[in-house]
Amino acid sequence: MLVMQHDEEPPSDARPYRRGRKFWQWPIIVFVTGLLLTGELAWLTWSRSHVRDTARFNNAVQRTTASIESKVAVYMSLLRASVGYMVASPSATADSFHAFAQSIDLPTNFPGVQGIGFAQRVRAEEMSAFLATARARDRERLEILPPGEREEYFPVVFLEPLDRRNQEAIGFDMFSEEFRRTAMVRARDEARPAASRRITLVQEIDSDKQTGFLIYLPVYRGEGIPPTVAERRERLRGFVYSPFRSGDLLGGITTEVTMPQLRFDVFDGVETAPDRLLYRSPVEPPSRPRFSRNTRVPIADRSWTVRFQTTSAFEAGSAQSWSIWVSIGGVLISGMLSAITFALARSEIQSRERGRKLFDQREHLRVTLASIGDAVISADASGRVVFMNGVAEQLTGWKWREAHGQLLSGVFQVVDKQTGEPAPNPVDVLSGHGIAPALANQSVLIAKSGTSVLIEENAAPIRAENGTIVGVVLVFHDVTEKRRAEESLRRSETRKDAILRSALDAIITIDHEGRILESNPAAEEILGHARTDMIGRPLVELIIPARFRIRHERILAHYLTTGEGPGLRRQTELPVLRADGGEFPAELAIVPVLGLQPPMFTVFLRDISQRKDAERQLREAGERFRFMAESMPQKIFTARPNGEFDYFNHQWTEFTGLEADELADGTWRRFVHPDDLAQTLRRWAEALARAEPLQLEHRIRRHDGGHRWHLTRAQALRESSGAVRMWIGSSTEIEDQKRAEERLEKAIAERTAALREINEQLEAFVYTIAHDLRGPLRSITGYSQLLAEDHTAAMDEPGRHLLQRIQHSAEFMDRLILDLLAFGRIARAEIELGPVKVQSAWAIATAQTAAQAEEAQARIETFSPLPIVRAHDATLGQVLANLLSNALKFVAPGVRPQVLFRSEIRGTTARLWLEDNGIGIAPELHDRAFRVFERLHGTRYPGTGIGLSIVRKGVERMGGKVGFESRPGNGTRFWIDLPLSERDADAG
Repeated sequence: MLVMQHDEEPPSDARPYRRGRKFWQWPIIVFVTGLLLTGELAWLTWSRSHVRDTARFNNAVQRTTASIESKVAVYMSLLRASVGYMVASPSATADSFHAFAQSIDLPTNFPGVQGIGFAQRVRAEEMSAFLATARARDRERLEILPPGEREEYFPVVFLEPLDRRNQEAIGFDMFSEEFRRTAMVRARDEARPAASRRITLVQEIDSDKQTGFLIYLPVYRGEGIPPTVAERRERLRGFVYSPFRSGDLLGGITTEVTMPQLRFDVFDGVETAPDRLLYRSPVEPPSRPRFSRNTRVPIADRSWTVRFQTTSAFEAGSAQSWSIWVSIGGVLISGMLSAITFALARSEIQSRERGRKLFDQREHLRVTLASIGDAVISADASGRVVFMNGVAEQLTGWKWREAHGQLLSGVFQVVDKQTGEPAPNPVDVLSGHGIAPALANQSVLIAKSGTSVLIEENAAPIRAENGTIVGVVLVFHDVTEKRRAEESLRRSETRKDAILRSALDAIITIDHEGRILESNPAAEEILGHARTDMIGRPLVELIIPARFRIRHERILAHYLTTGEGPGLRRQTELPVLRADGGEFPAELAIVPVLGLQPPMFTVFLRDISQRKDAERQLREAGERFRFMAESMPQKIFTARPNGEFDYFNHQWTEFTGLEADELADGTWRRFVHPDDLAQTLRRWAEALARAEPLQLEHRIRRHDGGHRWHLTRAQALRESSGAVRMWIGSSTEIEDQKRAEERLEKAIAERTAALREINEQLEAFVYTIAHDLRGPLRSITGYSQLLAEDHTAAMDEPGRHLLQRIQHSAEFMDRLILDLLAFGRIARAEIELGPVKVQSAWAIATAQTAAQAEEAQARIETFSPLPIVRAHDATLGQVLANLLSNALKFVAPGVRPQVLFRSEIRGTTARLWLEDNGIGIAPELHDRAFRVFERLHGTRYPGTGIGLSIVRKGVERMGGKVGFESRPGNGTRFWIDLPLSERDADAG
């Protein structure tokens, strides 16, 4: 046994004072010691409180900063999604943009944002066309604000949600204001988000105005981001942007993150000047806050400065004031202890003789208590420590001499582990009731250094001969490791119980006789027996069918007695009995529990009915597939996901003369014609890489050495996850079809050549006839004019009427011949295709129809820019002139013609649209519109019926297509598709 010796001199009550010793020294020493301890404790209280307050302040600053950054990041993702929508929808309208905004539910998913909008780039020369289109579509009263002439404008065309605030911003030119323009230029040139400086939004229409800012993202025409600044400026289409009211955006952070603990001010930029203030939280700071800090927050390509200051609520939560109370209390306690020491010192001389007699007894008791493993502290009736052994010194952190005379409550500080409340003072309990207090089982001892130790404790009174209580003794010991082991065991048991309850397999514990000791819920569900019915029953009797029971009893008995056997720790498949008498296939494994005598075993049982059914279905499916493949006349093959062949049906072996292993060896090289092999391998590799279907025609070698054309198809069979499981393919002989196609193609080519020759002869004939007819027609026209000028007065009314009919017929015949000549020229003329500016061809068309447009007072609108196409300039001008003439001609009486000409890029093709407000074309007449001499509206409108035929012939000669969309009374929309020139195609 370890005996702890103390080198210190025993306390004054254990060894008598020497004669003449000055007793007044001890009160001074106690008072000074108390003051020193009080100062140390007050400083410790203050320093810990300061560290905790600093951590509270820094944590609040970090959470606030992170909240601002995360909010802005969310709105950045909203802007990028809007850019993606605008790029994917080049012809977006206010309705479609509204539907897009509705789909993302701005008020719910993005609180604090004023809206999401789009500012379109409009050059000065495009302004009239832009306003006309916008007003015609969805902005009837759109005006560009502020007014004035500028090189380019960026009016707000879309802004959602379109509440009364945001309606004020529609039409506002973002580029007209300096701070907005600066941010837009950065976003355009750097192709990334840019934030404006502090501004007042256009939406601030109420008296309660807030400061705000905007974030812009550029939208470019075409695909991808242009690589250079010059290209970005040229291809800029507009900006997706979001306006933010600073109060709405940042106000929520006050309640969500900082609560009333912090006051924070947000400034735009690095300066904290009043004119840069974006937001000020409503909580007022004290005149001299304890903590203050400035933090930078990145917002798009700018930085905000956030100034944080602590508030009165933060100060109220600080524990620094406790240092003052600790100082006051320490001084008072030191004075009281000094007074008590003075009184004790005076009584020391009187008790000198009694102390000498007790010294030997106490020394014997002290050595005994110092030698035991538990900590012991004794106190007198006043609650002051009179003794503590070495174990108590280690646990409390107090030396015996330091603790002697101290109040027990100051040395032995114990709190309840569960509640954290101080435990009752044993001295007070004993003095009041005379019985040992019921101490907590979960007590925590707070050592002098502040560390805590989990203890178990006991207390007993010390009685005098007359029965009065003269003190108390405390016995306690450290149970930290004991509690840790108990907690670890409890957690282990909890985990084990959770695993058993959540396991899908049946888990059963049996003893050395094979009787069931425990089971989990899965065992009840799988076997159909309640747990209470299984406990105590033999496992073999419960789960093994009667016909196998004797054999399994013998095997299990061998396992349980010897711990050996071929099936121990291995899975065995066998039929298992349910409670209702039914059987199901199962996997059974028996594992011994190590270290137990007599031994116990854990039985793992898994129902494999579904797996067996799946295996059977898979086996049957494989058999069905092979039967079907062998029965089909096509050549069927399968391959692994990497393209290696693993099956060929017998049609392959019969056709090629190769065995299945020879077919699979070397893949396609074994049987594909050498001229077709490279294409076959390339197409097969592409299909494997992309997991896309394969279809190709190639020649396959026959067993006699000849090659026959085959159509080979292959399709990937996928798992539920999308991964390729296998490839299934077929090869169908198409030799006869190929020969028939060759003969058919030859016949078609010959027939086409003959028809082309006949058509050319016919067009030449028509051209010749039309040209020769103009000579006699000019004579008829000239003589009729002379007759009308010289002899009209001598004619009666019927004669003059007949003369007018002759003149009108001659004029109509002349127009018809001119149209025939134009049709013949377009059909026969040699044209050279090259880059043609649609704008120039449209100018030719408007010039040719200028007189007709002026007479009809027509309104013709053109949407620029127009592309450059591969065409013939004169032919394209004639085509557009014919379409424009029809649009001016075929309108209802009293209706002013309105024509809209615009373009649309579709990949490498430009589609030209010419839209009018005419009488339209009935659906049953659509097929006849482009035929020669077809006058769809009879004689109500002048014409020869050749104009649209010229249009179609001209477009076809330029390698394009033409068509229209029309309904009676709703106008007609003609479209022409022409290939873009190489320059515009590359730019697109």
